[in-house]
Formats: sequence, C-alpha cells, structure tokens
Amino acid sequence: MQADRSVGIVGTSFYPGAWNLLKRLRSGNQLRVVRQPTNKYDKSAIGVFWGSKQLGHVPRGLAAELAPVMDAGIEIKAMKENGPVAVIKLYWDDGQPEKEIPNDPAA
Repeated sequence: MQADRSVGIVGTSFYPGAWNLLKRLRSGNQLRVVRQPTNKYDKSAIGVFWGSKQLGHVPRGLAAELAPVMDAGIEIKAMKENGPVAVIKLYWDDGQPEKEIPNDPAA
C-alpha cells in the first residue's frame, strides 16, 4: 500500500545555496532521499537532494522511522509539495496489502 508523509526539510543552512535552490523548486519537482549512515551527528540521517546538490535532511525523528525501511531496500521517493518553500512529500510502498473497503450494508 502506498504510504506518504509531508515534511519540512531541516538543516538547509549547512548547505550553501540550498535555500535559493529550494525557492526555485516547483510543486511536483522530483527530489532524491539518500541514507547517510556514516553521518557523524545522526546514524539514521537521510539527506534530501535535488540533482547532485544536497538541500538538507529529513527531520531526525522521521529519519529514525524511515532509516530501517530504506535499509531494508524499500525505495522512498520525494517531491516538492505546493506550499511553504521547504515542504516535501515522501512516498513509498509500505509492503502492506491494500485495505478492503467493506461493502455498504445499505446497498
């Protein structure tokens, strides 16, 4: 089943030019998320990239949830959402079957 989460990118100030790049993004632009297990500040770190440029990271709490998912080989995709500059949508297949919608007893 498709899972998704909207999230604000953090740490943009650590990447020169990241904020200017984020301002150029349009809703629907595809981004990449990359596990960064050797990050000395957070072993669950997940970087957010546009092309080869790092824009920042997925927030620490969410990265801790998603790192094992990515480490298990599940691809997480990202795209720019409409709205605030640094908000993106992460989406992936969580491996769970689609939930059946119960039949309407009134039908």
